[in-house]
Amino acid sequence: MMNISRKRVQDISRDLQVAEGDASGHVTDLLRGSKAVKLYAMEGQVASEYSEQARLIGRKSLERDVKSHFEWMKQEGIGYITFALLLAACAWRYQSGHIDLGTVTACLTSYAGLTFPLQTMFQAMTMYGAASASAERLGAVLATASTTPDPVGEIRAVPQRGAISLEGVRFAYGDETVLERIDLHIPYSQKFAVVGPCGAGKSTLVQLLLRLYDPQAGRVAINGIDVRSMRTTDLRRRFGVVPQDPFTFRNTLRDNLRVARPEADDAAIRLACERANAWEFIGRLKDGLDSRVGEGGASLSGGQRQRLSIARVLLADPSWVIFDEATSALDTVSERLIQQAIETSLGDRTAIFIAHRLATVQDCDRIIVADRGSVVQDGSYAALAERDGLFRDLVRGQQLH
Repeated sequence: MMNISRKRVQDISRDLQVAEGDASGHVTDLLRGSKAVKLYAMEGQVASEYSEQARLIGRKSLERDVKSHFEWMKQEGIGYITFALLLAACAWRYQSGHIDLGTVTACLTSYAGLTFPLQTMFQAMTMYGAASASAERLGAVLATASTTPDPVGEIRAVPQRGAISLEGVRFAYGDETVLERIDLHIPYSQKFAVVGPCGAGKSTLVQLLLRLYDPQAGRVAINGIDVRSMRTTDLRRRFGVVPQDPFTFRNTLRDNLRVARPEADDAAIRLACERANAWEFIGRLKDGLDSRVGEGGASLSGGQRQRLSIARVLLADPSWVIFDEATSALDTVSERLIQQAIETSLGDRTAIFIAHRLATVQDCDRIIVADRGSVVQDGSYAALAERDGLFRDLVRGQQLH
């Protein structure tokens, strides 16, 4: 009976946790999409959906509590019935003269001594059932195999600097091929850009460099060493990434900047901020580096978050820096500040730009144009702009706007 009750409590708890997970995901979407909710005047719809989620959790919680208590009441009921039967048997045997009062007392005392550990075991089993439901959900996540596991045999060190090469790289999401036979060589300290229309595979190239994915064919190498022979954490520490929409933690500016280098002191933080043109607004804040930013950096503008992201990268001092559409969502003034920060802070690092705005890659040493998973053009901005092809079409299209 204990095992049956445990399984029932486990099923009840699992249903509640699924409902709570759905509700938590819904609330997270609402918080992250609060601006969209206001722009589309969705307040009424959102309130209705949230109320429905809250009612669902309330129903599931009540169902869990009622059914769990029902399982406990079954155990207690059996205990009371058994005690009544034992008491009746003892009374009957005592009245018929087969046992004396001492024997009756001994039977009832023994039963009471046996009941407490049985109740404790039953309670432990039902609690175990509830805990098992949680453990199953955690276990499913932890047991998910990594798509980019660390090497099992010899682990190679990540070079401090060196050329990046993609050799015969092919990559697909399921049945959809995104990159096909890509061969690239990016010398160290080169300012390198990848441009092209949406869906050309530009962001996938970055994900392969960082080993967020591994190619189905070919290899990605640094100084001739396959990145699959390196620890992923070591590899990613050597790369600095400035994304289009950098994530900012709900913490102080200092803690946000220390993400990649926790031991950094204020002097190093200020130097990185000055080089990223971020001290210009941090210095005006009342609490300076101790200023707290809102949820997702809500208290900062897009340009400020972007400069903060560049300062974070410079503080980590990586060998290779990737700018993934870093200025595509900014106004002209913010874009100019970001460009100045990039130009003055790169040093001799390799810089890889993924860009839609072609004006941001005019000073790059080399530009490749990607289309439908292949490299269709390769050269400098001036050379590509003079030749017929996709790059010139992209330039003309942006000039018209």
